[in-house]
Amino acid sequence: AGAASELGEAVVVNANSTHAIAKGIKMALEMPEKEKIAINDVLLKRLKRYDVTKWAERFLESINQIAESSAQVTRSLENDNQTVIKNYRDANKRLIFLDYDGTLVGFKSIPEQAKPDPELKQLLFNLNEDPKNTVVIISGRDPNTLEEWLGDLRMNMIASHGLWRREQDGEWKITTTLDNSWKEKVMGIMQMYVDRMPGALIEEKEYSLAFHYRQCEPDMVSVKIGEVRSALASAIQSLSLTIEEGKMVLEIKDGRVDKGVSANTFLQHQECDFILGVGDDNTDEDLFLALPKDAHTIKIGTGDTGAKYRLESWRSMRDLLKEVTK
Repeated sequence: AGAASELGEAVVVNANSTHAIAKGIKMALEMPEKEKIAINDVLLKRLKRYDVTKWAERFLESINQIAESSAQVTRSLENDNQTVIKNYRDANKRLIFLDYDGTLVGFKSIPEQAKPDPELKQLLFNLNEDPKNTVVIISGRDPNTLEEWLGDLRMNMIASHGLWRREQDGEWKITTTLDNSWKEKVMGIMQMYVDRMPGALIEEKEYSLAFHYRQCEPDMVSVKIGEVRSALASAIQSLSLTIEEGKMVLEIKDGRVDKGVSANTFLQHQECDFILGVGDDNTDEDLFLALPKDAHTIKIGTGDTGAKYRLESWRSMRDLLKEVTK
């Protein structure tokens, strides 16, 4: 994988197209001998100079640069979480916002497979049963899924990035009236790229559409995803819609609804001395921005963020929850 981009002088073909393969073979066979020798000479010298060791070194350097850049912006909690734990334990009234996918559970190839396991259910139960805590699950999942997976825990929940809200013992309520007339047009564009990108799939929610590409080949993603993004942006430019970029997913939703706006409905009615907001992707940045400056905001994973702190993975987040609920 990646050889085509490194060996650009070679005859490159689409392995999924028999026509392209046949055309490539014909081109190679008919290529003048002098041109073949010249191309092979260039490729051979490059491979000798830029071997697997050099490639691995450059790859690791890139990872280190990203990690160093991230560390300058946010503080890692991996080996230094005592301040957050102490502030939690010292507080008398806490407000806790937790994203779901990528924050409390790992990502699954098929979104419907990310059900909460017994360990997570117990952690959330313990957290929610503390009378000092107001816990809010704030997710891009639809309300039916959250109700099925977490409804028995009697927690506050925000679904569809803020479109739906359910308080602890209440019913699901929609926060604003939306129009779905745009869906047919956007669905057609997404379906076109599903056909072109093996492994891609569309998730239709009540008021949004999500294009998942987690199961696609990385090389295919690097070539195609910019084109998908541009096509979707062009289709919605005159509408009050936005493209939310998550982990290997592009979701089209109404731009008037986000996690920050929904979080404010809880902030307005809570007098808290400890606020925690946790999330892993771009949709959670709206939440981080909406919370007060003294809130404890945690980004899960890599990437630019406005959060104060960072944890490596959802497993690290579970470890933190275990610690505070001891």
